Amino acid sequence: MASGDIIIPVNVPMGGERGDIPEHQLDANFFRFLQNFHLDTKGRLTLRDGYEPFVTAGPGERIQGLAYFKNESGVDRTVAATSTKLFSWDGTSWTDRTNTVMTASTLQLSRWQVFAESGVVKIIHVNEKDVVQTGTGAAAFADLGGTPPTQSIDVTAVANRVLLLKGPDEVRISDFNNSAVCSCVQPSVS
Repeated sequence: MASGDIIIPVNVPMGGERGDIPEHQLDANFFRFLQNFHLDTKGRLTLRDGYEPFVTAGPGERIQGLAYFKNESGVDRTVAATSTKLFSWDGTSWTDRTNTVMTASTLQLSRWQVFAESGVVKIIHVNEKDVVQTGTGAAAFADLGGTPPTQSIDVTAVANRVLLLKGPDEVRISDFNNSAVCSCVQPSVS
């Protein structure tokens, strides 16, 4: 069976959207928010009218992850990752911004995190397999460098620090406002 041909029935809450009720008080028959979807007359979740494909032609491979952010000057940036390359979108076409060809599989999804550091808005990319990448979306990405782990499962930023999930029981925490130095290592949490 080809990828994407498996249908898994999901019980759809038929009550519709109830954004006026706190989530912890919401009955299972309602959705909290349906930002891009609505229930049609047959009770199916369908894409809200008015949305269109982002572009007619992608970068040539399956997109594993996509991120949008504004740089320090307020310029829109859109970046995408396939299993082997990183791209940026300039409004009309995709540009290959790959530093080193990546080796992830289609099962190793991309994760992105925007991080402002010393007045420059960067985006950090991880994919479970390859060296952590960083860039601005306007030039080639680069290895994050410093002492972060070579591969990370996930990335987030909290209080001007980058947190890299190396494995199920190891989190690397960067120094304050310095994504390239992870001197704080959380030991096993088993």
